[in-house]
Amino acid sequence: MRPEIAAADRNFVVRRAACAWRRAGEIDAATEAVIAARYADDRVRTSKIFRVLFFVFTWFGFSTAYGFGLAFLSAFGVNWDDTVIFAGVNMLAGAAMLFAVEVLTGTMRLRRFGIEEACVWIGWSYLLGGGLWGMVEGFDAGFRVVLICGAWAAAGLATLIVWRWATPGMGAVAALALFCALSQAPANHLVWLLAAGLLAWPLGALSVAPHVSPEHRKRFAEAFVVVVAMFYFAVHVAVVEERLFTLAGSIDDEPFGHAVRAALEAMPVGALAVGLSLAAMVAVPVALLWVGIRRRFRPALALGLLAALATAVSFADRLDLFPVWLGLIAGGAVLFGLAILARRFFAGRPGSEWNGLTTLALAEDRESAGTLEVAAVLATLSPAARQPEPVGFEGGGGDFGGGGASAKF
Repeated sequence: MRPEIAAADRNFVVRRAACAWRRAGEIDAATEAVIAARYADDRVRTSKIFRVLFFVFTWFGFSTAYGFGLAFLSAFGVNWDDTVIFAGVNMLAGAAMLFAVEVLTGTMRLRRFGIEEACVWIGWSYLLGGGLWGMVEGFDAGFRVVLICGAWAAAGLATLIVWRWATPGMGAVAALALFCALSQAPANHLVWLLAAGLLAWPLGALSVAPHVSPEHRKRFAEAFVVVVAMFYFAVHVAVVEERLFTLAGSIDDEPFGHAVRAALEAMPVGALAVGLSLAAMVAVPVALLWVGIRRRFRPALALGLLAALATAVSFADRLDLFPVWLGLIAGGAVLFGLAILARRFFAGRPGSEWNGLTTLALAEDRESAGTLEVAAVLATLSPAARQPEPVGFEGGGGDFGGGGASAKF
């Protein structure tokens, strides 16, 4: 990322926090003006609602231009049945969109505007999709080869995008693609666990590191959430008992894969593996909650509560205590009750603070609530189909003959 963009992102966070403090009554308008003057932001930004709208409109506009471009080239004799040409055109379109992002964020100074973010996602998808299409149709590659190459390419390209522009969502995409690729590695279950265990702590630390730019911290937080979720998935007792990782390693539809499946169905999982899995299902939520409370790290707290709910429901289902649907409802009710108790507990303390934790939302983005309204706004942009009005013949009379004849009926 360019240093000037990182500096502008830091200034934007400070200005947004100052606006929230002024609305909360902690500072006055004059102080907010002084802060805004000291932390100038030279980027072109917009609100979240328009950001989403610009994202959607940009994608629609590109799709229209892409279709016209294909038709125009076809009129000049380009054969789209040629796999190499079609894959090359898609990869070229993706590369062109990524180049456009560099211009939009550099020369035009767009940031959090929606247009440049749509160009990133379009470029990533068309560049990756064109390459995979060429592998499948041009080289007749097998499913496993395409999966491995596509996963590594998606992870690498998403990582480069995070490094250069820190586009929202790309941190999660890079982490998901990495684990998708590791699912095809030798000893994939062990490799998956080692990768998730080794990456969780550095990603969590980078997501709150002061020397990291704000947008990069968000992308590291996205990757942290995915890594922790993948680790919990790998230690879950259902995954261990069903040997999902062994099945994933024989994903090609070949006789060897069928033999592996038949052997797994006839061979039960050892008691030691099941016991370690159950112990890990308890240890992971406890560790997340401990880290979240000790480090005041909200993603770890949220993940710990969700993992604890999943563990409780899994144990209840395993012991046949009550149906799964009832466990989910009860778990959701417990979490809701804990939220109310926590709110009342903090409200009764001075400053709504305890041990560095607070429920006050002075520095939070007030536009976040508006994001929930975008779906409803977009829905209203599509009017219902109009009912055709019946049109019948209504004679209006007519005059014929003579100088005053008319053609009126």
